[in-house]
Amino acid sequence: MATRTKKTILQNISEHTYQECLAAYAKSEAEIRKINAEIDLQTQKIREKYADRLKSFSTIKDESFDVVMQYAEEHPELFHKKRSVDTAFGVLGYRLGTPKLATRKGFQWKAVLDLLKEKFPKFVKVKEDVNKEAILADKELTDHDLKSIGVEIIQEDSFYIDLKTEEID
Repeated sequence: MATRTKKTILQNISEHTYQECLAAYAKSEAEIRKINAEIDLQTQKIREKYADRLKSFSTIKDESFDVVMQYAEEHPELFHKKRSVDTAFGVLGYRLGTPKLATRKGFQWKAVLDLLKEKFPKFVKVKEDVNKEAILADKELTDHDLKSIGVEIIQEDSFYIDLKTEEID
């Protein structure tokens, strides 16, 4: 099954066709907005209908989680062989989180960086990157300068249609 479709390139379009297509574009955009507004309205009504029940069950779920977690912490013998326990309702247990660094009490990252520079410089990153903003901002660079470093400044036009929605709706 083909997933791509070829787009036919039209040429020599008459002003009448152009006007008709622009009107169709504007009408379609208005209809899309109208349908999306109706979807949003219906979605909001459904959310309001179930909001109290969702809040109630979320509260029960959160409180129950806290109780089960406290029980697990008070009974470490449940996890002496494995880090998880099968129950009638599912599996509960502990997952080992991803290792991360934290500063020790009394240290800040700036102090850690200074100590690393002194004792273990292999753990200090030095990131070099092209400062594209500075190149674009520098008005003294010539085309020759830009070519000599392998870059060029390009700007592309992109077509748009900005509808006057108050006239369409």
